[in-house]
Amino acid sequence: MSCQAVAKKLDIPSCTQVKVWVKKCRNGESLGDQRGKTSEQESIGWSSPNEI
Repeated sequence: MSCQAVAKKLDIPSCTQVKVWVKKCRNGESLGDQRGKTSEQESIGWSSPNEI
């Protein structure tokens, strides 16, 4: 199934997002939300207020 077909079936506006997810899955990366996190916070192990 093409990225366009997947996006259409799942009502995702852009097939680019599907491509990003596929790439991350193939590389063994997390699909979790990384917005608002800096590399320093991740390396120190800080928690965001929503994770407490």
